[in-house]
Amino acid sequence: MASALVIWGASDILTQKQNLVWDLDSEGKLCLIRSAINNKGEIHYWITDLSDLSNEHPATLAGTAALATLETFDIRAACMHLIYAGHATKLERPWEQEFVIDHQQIEDYLGLNKRKDKTRAEKLALIEKLASQPCQITTFISWPAQGQIKAFTVSETRLWQMVEIQRHYQGNLFGDRELIGLTFRVRAGYWAKHFLNAQGAKEKQAYYQCGTFSKHLLQKVMQIWQHRPGAARLLVWLLFKTKFEQQYPITGQTLMEVAYGKQKILEVRKTENKKLRQQLADDLELDLLTLAENNWLLHFDPETYPSEIQPYWAGRGNKSRPRGYFARILAGRVWIMAPNELHPSNGHVGVSVSKEIPNFGLSSQESSNSQPSDTISSLPNAACSLQHVKPQPISAVHDRPKLTGEQIKEIRTIKGWTTRQLAKRSGISQSMISMIETGQRLISPSNLKKLKAALELRD
Repeated sequence: MASALVIWGASDILTQKQNLVWDLDSEGKLCLIRSAINNKGEIHYWITDLSDLSNEHPATLAGTAALATLETFDIRAACMHLIYAGHATKLERPWEQEFVIDHQQIEDYLGLNKRKDKTRAEKLALIEKLASQPCQITTFISWPAQGQIKAFTVSETRLWQMVEIQRHYQGNLFGDRELIGLTFRVRAGYWAKHFLNAQGAKEKQAYYQCGTFSKHLLQKVMQIWQHRPGAARLLVWLLFKTKFEQQYPITGQTLMEVAYGKQKILEVRKTENKKLRQQLADDLELDLLTLAENNWLLHFDPETYPSEIQPYWAGRGNKSRPRGYFARILAGRVWIMAPNELHPSNGHVGVSVSKEIPNFGLSSQESSNSQPSDTISSLPNAACSLQHVKPQPISAVHDRPKLTGEQIKEIRTIKGWTTRQLAKRSGISQSMISMIETGQRLISPSNLKKLKAALELRD
């Protein structure tokens, strides 16, 4: 996929929306400004409405209208944004050439082809909405000179231009036309001429910045976006964070701000609302569990993020947290590495507790066999590797042969579910769940499978 900073910023807009720090520009339009290259460069973003998505230079929205439009953005639209970023890498001149993608490809990427709870009409309506929202973002770029590449400016244009939406119909028995398919013709904006230009990169006149992502990431976001939105935001944000700045640890405060918004964390820090602090800490534990369950490697710094404040599934023996835990979690540091950067032979979750800080930098050795088989695009010039620290799969919930009743109760409680709600989700009777949680009944293999599925724990 195209992995330039401009793509990262748009991913944040689609997932974090109003939680980002928006300002008003000189014309009163809502604008997000991201600095780059040690504050020498800037990327500006604006929001448009849905009218005339084929227009390269649309009118952008002022404050209230832009905020209202941001509210309509769907986290899942970030998946379409990433799909576009993958398709754009297949073209030699993506700022001039179009790529074509139809609803069947999108259903496969997003896992919608496996959904039996939605009709064809509902799926097509959802796909059109998700495909359109990334095209509502425009961008202006001011970039400094770097090495032999001269400084440049990209005037405000759409990040993605929806050249055409083709709707395919079929007549039914009543003589009415029924929508049966969609085809999208999309072109990257002018940013691609400077950041996704293979020939220009060879000639030292432009950049060619790309990375990888797997369909599994897209499908996981599609699965959890509603009941675990914080984890969905983290998955998309970390996809870029671990590419650009993987040699640095991430603080708990940064993770919380990405997952739940800076303003919310600021308000919680100012108040003495212990219940809300407890809820945010619980949410972060579950959201980090989602990462671990999907093979992201988490390395908790033993000095700033010791075991007594770590998630219960990563080593905290005591259910209760010590006094002042919330401030300590905010200051705690954790290294996180994407699953497609792990050594191919390491198929399990690793929760590293080594006191040696891992080197998550780029290896100079190219690895041709370390890329996942379902990547949409590939990283041609470098492969990420983990050095010095051997991942240790300790206390990873899904790495245990069984769940105990006590663990099931704790996970259920953190999720905010009653035994009745878990019973409905798992298909196991409420009385049986109560007996399992209190240790009166052992968990049969069939019930274990149902409970793992309901609690979203991988086998």
